[in-house]
Amino acid sequence: MRSPSAAATSRRPRRSTAGPLAVREAGLGRDHPYVVDSLAGLGEALVGAGSAEALPILERALALGPRTGDVELLARIRSALADALTAAGQDLERAATLRAEAQQPARARP
Repeated sequence: MRSPSAAATSRRPRRSTAGPLAVREAGLGRDHPYVVDSLAGLGEALVGAGSAEALPILERALALGPRTGDVELLARIRSALADALTAAGQDLERAATLRAEAQQPARARP
């Protein structure tokens, strides 16, 4: 059995990594606090895969994050966004600030 050629592989439809996010957005609205968890998970997965697509997703998660009241989720988002910025070689000073904020005790976080 031969493996598919590069041309055949590139013609395959790309699997969406945003499925659960799309479902939550459709049911709750794009700015609902519960959407943040899906944004965070998708962003973390994209950072792990080395994808620059993580940046806008994590920025959005960070903007919506305070609505959740979940300090641990906010810490995860800050950490993932710091990793994404560092991997992209962008705004390294902000990445360091986000990383430090993510490591603060929950009671000291804004």
